[in-house]
Amino acid sequence: MDGNIENVRKNYILKRTEILILIVNKNELRGFKTKLNDCGVKEGEPIRINDTEVHPFIANGYHICYFLLPGKSGPTEVWKAFDAVADEFPNLKYIANIGCCATTEEEVRDVVLIAERVFDADSRKEEKKAIYTGPSREHYSSGNYLKEAAYEIKEEAKAKYDVDYCGIISSSAVVKNGELKSKYISAYPSGEGIEMEGIALSNYAFSRKIEWLMIKGTSDNCTDKEGGKGQDKATYNASDVFFELLKKAVLQKMRPTVFIGGAFSSISKKKCFEVEDNSEYLGTELLKNDYKLITGLGLIVGTNILAAAYRYCNGLKNNNYEEYIETFPFPRTINGQKKELLMPIYNSNRQHMMEKSVISMFIYGRKYKEGKYNGLINEFNDAYSENLLRFVIPTKKTCSDHLFDLLKENHFDGMNGIIDDDYKKINTNTQFKDAVAIVLKNIDRIDRHFFGE
Repeated sequence: MDGNIENVRKNYILKRTEILILIVNKNELRGFKTKLNDCGVKEGEPIRINDTEVHPFIANGYHICYFLLPGKSGPTEVWKAFDAVADEFPNLKYIANIGCCATTEEEVRDVVLIAERVFDADSRKEEKKAIYTGPSREHYSSGNYLKEAAYEIKEEAKAKYDVDYCGIISSSAVVKNGELKSKYISAYPSGEGIEMEGIALSNYAFSRKIEWLMIKGTSDNCTDKEGGKGQDKATYNASDVFFELLKKAVLQKMRPTVFIGGAFSSISKKKCFEVEDNSEYLGTELLKNDYKLITGLGLIVGTNILAAAYRYCNGLKNNNYEEYIETFPFPRTINGQKKELLMPIYNSNRQHMMEKSVISMFIYGRKYKEGKYNGLINEFNDAYSENLLRFVIPTKKTCSDHLFDLLKENHFDGMNGIIDDDYKKINTNTQFKDAVAIVLKNIDRIDRHFFGE
């Protein structure tokens, strides 16, 4: 087995994850994992990031990772934890904290709070104005679309618990006595819960320009009395609400990026038309399966991948093309310069495309001749160096046939035990559209294997 598979797996998980969840302590982790088990969620093998173990899983189509806070909780510790872990995930839509908090009510009930905003109890500023940098007195979530979903859940879950979309007080002090609790409630009368993570969570999210999500079950048993059962149950309730939000699909999803490498030149009009049609077909099928395309504007292949994206977007009546495709130029000449002098531009663009991609696919290309420069081979090797998933659709008398042989020799980058026989048996006689369907099926197999579904 190719040793690169572990690098590919880690890179795939980091680039594919949409939601990163912080769990504060082992009691809360127990409640969270109990809910995972009740939902039949299977975790993938964990990866390590800066000595922290991160666990991937899929739920309702969302790609999610969670990790346990090392050490004690508090705003500084939470910020450091996200700084060490979250920065490694380039495509996050949300960072989240699911756990428990103290309630501001006199009587403790089974209530789950979805944070609309967080009040900074440690701020010395007197004004109650929403600000977005540094420790803020009141930090608003940009996820107000959760409000409607929260009240829908509330109506559906009356027999279990109440659900409120509200303000939560965040403090660096553990609330153990009535005097401190009364002080906070007096200062922030609209706060419905008191905890220690929210202000760091919300401010860190703002610094990364991503959204934050905090869901807390209420429990005034913030110590280890009774083995932390209060935290366990409260976190289970919070996790239940989190999974209900996933079912309602109110959280945004990412479009995983696919780099498409290929080129073609031929004096045969019939062959050119075939390549044009197949390139556009591949682009369209990837878009239908919620992928984003990244390609170079080169000979025939790139231009028809672009055409597929424009036709697809026009069919959706969506002019926001950058959500669906990103292109990089590969000009033949610039101000009369020969192609050899443009290599720095080519190499730079390839590097950017690989960095942005999760998956790479290779089609056509000029026929391979040993010792002769071939850009598609360079891209194929770059994809390996960048730890991308690599797929090839081989066609006769093109470089893709040679690349597929290389992939087989490398045991499909160590994934012989994951991909199915249909892909292993693809050859130049396989119909292009059939090969596309087989590739998409195997991308899904690898995805579910890495994330444990």
